[in-house]
Amino acid sequence: MKGNFSCIKIDTFILTPGIIVLWILILFLFPGCLTGNSSPDQNPGKELFDFVIPWDDDSKTAINVHQEPISPAGKEGFIIVNADGHLADRKGRVRFWGVNTCFGANFPSHKDAEKIARHMAKFGINIVRFHHMDMFPAPNGIWESTSPDRILDNKQLDKLDYFIFQLKQNGIYADLNLLVSRPFHRGTELHPDIEKVKDWKDRAVIGMFDEDIIKLQKRYAKDLLTHKNPYTGQTYTEDPALAFIEINNENGLIHAYLNGQLDDLPGYYKEELETLWNNWLKKRYSNQEELEEAWNVTAYSPGNEMLVNGDFTAQKVQPWNLEKHDTARATTELAGKGPGGNPAVKIDITAPGSLSWHIQFNQSGLAIQKNVPYNLKFFAKADKERVITAGIAMAHSPWQGLGFQANVSLTKEWQEFVFSPFTLHTTDAASRLNFSNMGLETGAVWLSGVSLKQGGTIGIVPGENLETGTIECFTFQKSRCRTDEGKKDWFRFLMEREESYWTGMRDYIKKECKAQSLVFGTIVGCSTPSLMSGFDVIDSHSYWCHPVFPHQSWDYRDWYVENQCMINFPERATVTGLSMKAVQGFPHAVSEYNHSHPNTFQAETFFLLAAYASLQDWDVLIPFTYSHRTNEWGAGRIPNYFDIDQNPVKLASFIPAAQAFLKYHIQPARKQVSIPFPGDKEIELLLTAHAWKLVDASSKDIDERTGLIHRVRLITDGREPDTHDLEPGDVSVPDRVFESDTKEILWDASKPGKGVFTVNTEKTIFIAGFSANETFRFQGITIQPGNTLQDGFSCIALTLLEGESPGKPSRFLITALGVEDNNHSKWYKYPDTPVPFPPPSGAAVTQKEYYGDPPSRVEGISAQFTLSVNDKAVSVWALDAKGGRQGEVPVARKEGGIRFAIGPEYKAVWYEIVVE
Repeated sequence: MKGNFSCIKIDTFILTPGIIVLWILILFLFPGCLTGNSSPDQNPGKELFDFVIPWDDDSKTAINVHQEPISPAGKEGFIIVNADGHLADRKGRVRFWGVNTCFGANFPSHKDAEKIARHMAKFGINIVRFHHMDMFPAPNGIWESTSPDRILDNKQLDKLDYFIFQLKQNGIYADLNLLVSRPFHRGTELHPDIEKVKDWKDRAVIGMFDEDIIKLQKRYAKDLLTHKNPYTGQTYTEDPALAFIEINNENGLIHAYLNGQLDDLPGYYKEELETLWNNWLKKRYSNQEELEEAWNVTAYSPGNEMLVNGDFTAQKVQPWNLEKHDTARATTELAGKGPGGNPAVKIDITAPGSLSWHIQFNQSGLAIQKNVPYNLKFFAKADKERVITAGIAMAHSPWQGLGFQANVSLTKEWQEFVFSPFTLHTTDAASRLNFSNMGLETGAVWLSGVSLKQGGTIGIVPGENLETGTIECFTFQKSRCRTDEGKKDWFRFLMEREESYWTGMRDYIKKECKAQSLVFGTIVGCSTPSLMSGFDVIDSHSYWCHPVFPHQSWDYRDWYVENQCMINFPERATVTGLSMKAVQGFPHAVSEYNHSHPNTFQAETFFLLAAYASLQDWDVLIPFTYSHRTNEWGAGRIPNYFDIDQNPVKLASFIPAAQAFLKYHIQPARKQVSIPFPGDKEIELLLTAHAWKLVDASSKDIDERTGLIHRVRLITDGREPDTHDLEPGDVSVPDRVFESDTKEILWDASKPGKGVFTVNTEKTIFIAGFSANETFRFQGITIQPGNTLQDGFSCIALTLLEGESPGKPSRFLITALGVEDNNHSKWYKYPDTPVPFPPPSGAAVTQKEYYGDPPSRVEGISAQFTLSVNDKAVSVWALDAKGGRQGEVPVARKEGGIRFAIGPEYKAVWYEIVVE
């Protein structure tokens, strides 16, 4: 498919999901502002019913994962890494299923902490990741004040201590994050230029090479970790209930460079990094000539114009091409004069599509060479302020970019845009210059005087000299004119600086603070596998259909979520991308994951995650997030994109998903595909990397869908593949139907828009996707899902609670989920076209600031079940929001067993089956 899909598989974004700016404060600290109580109910539907899971319920019902007495977390000692590269305690292997808590949710009152801990345990949670504690002063953060941020608030510490104590008593471990969103205000320790760095994420980047900020990080680590919790009687370094310590969330110097965060450092910090860079170069090269030879500095004569009719003087638009996709509509015409009286073309967008690339204007037929300088210039304006993109990419499948894409901010006045010179990382004889990001808004864009030529000097900037120490730090924009050889040196330098930071912080925590917990660095995606192999655990993040903010980051009124079901898109699935990051010999964690509300297919989220994490034999799953809210625990409605605690569909799905993962209901893959990944090869791969997805197995030409069939592991320095392991070339990856090598998991996307995913084991059965009116036969049971509000989409699980199988005395739980919503919510196709609920599949949907009112409501799913139990008494119960029995479901004895049907009339998402 042409263009870039905004339904994103990312290793966080940050946009991630773990990231926060001003609007998020409004959203999470004052959630009441996002209700829609003046909005009429758009489509109540008989299939929907009010459903709120009480925030403080810990009753011993059928859904309670912990029926037996709970042992305190850490009773069997500190979590370790065993000889097989998995997590363990004294009794054996351990897996974790947890949640994040953010901001004020890390500091509940003592009374609330007791209830929350018991409630979490009921839903299978056995670890909490304490995230975003370091952004604010009390009551939403850990600081006494952030003017500056130096002293921990004693009252907040007391709340944190008591919460962790209560979690420990309920068998729930802790994961403490040290640096997430700390503001690093100047105080007396930092240079005044720190106040010129407005974004806290950028200050954290500086904190990877500036010793003053590193000292503050170490001070915070010591203050927190060596503080004694009065309720446990132990410091956090002594407490085995602290499973993990994470140093720096979603960060890295290489990632920051590719993300443009090093482009505009203020004077003091720019000079500091530049001094480190020049000192590094002087150790590598003896003089300027040696450096220029190594960097392959080359001057190219100016070339001829590569575009045809780039100035539109031919009095026609051709051979330029206007692309229109989905519902997007636009026209082109020569209209008026551009600067200097030259002709201009007008692109008039009259109807938006669902994605930003649904309107494109391009010229193909370009033969592009790698490592040759190019110069692009053009004039442009629009009828209102908007941002478009200009880029050079393949004019054929897979339509990948070739190394140049730039955001272009337009106003109502003509502006000249010059990108000169830049190089491309791939030679391609069938490429195109493409103007895009015009598909979501109506309006007009004008272009004039478009020119693309070769020519210029690459490799070095005029005035740079090694002897005088004036080789500039590479910036993401200016490095377009650097050679691959120069860029490799820059990556080597950044990698060494990163390694110094990571090992320095790790050793301080373990040696100076004497922490015995396992330590993470950051996620693979923001750093590299070789660097993260210096830690105890490999971590990763991903989100399906993360919110997109077309104009201003985290604008809570101007956003959309792509309303796509991941089961229809195995080629872009988050679970396949995550499978590319696991490293042989290390436990693998996914410490942030979600499918963002209000995507109406979010019922699939944890069915898919639990299944493929089990197939890949990962160790830690921590969905993002339980809550961002300081209080309002009983909100009774879905409050935002990510919070799970009051999201009835996601929290309900925790029961079957956590059971399947924690109790090993789904087998690990029988075969492993191993990819040698030595650290020195990462430098070469970084040349084509981008922020949030640096290098992983997919950088080595492996089909990511391999992770739907076999285990995948990177083999880093010092390790060897097993002789029985497969290589990527040994695997024939199907196109649309993927069966795991265990035969337990099947993902069938052969029918466009009608994907179905199933898990078939003795203890867990999943059916998710567009399954209506199909018959699914498993051992001892047949399931026939019915019609639903979303074209047959539903997610049904059958989970063994007691016994061995449906044919023997046993007790099972049915979980049946579909679409969800709040009452009185508003739905729009972005930006402002009202649509009925549920909105159409594939649309870019938004609720602006109108999430709706309590109570939340869910879809009642219809399905028929047949159990092969001729001689057994069977009873079936519809369960209430606490998992208690609220009504019996009629059971009929038919040929071949007993039958019963569930449906919206029971107002239930869980059902209990008892086979006597």
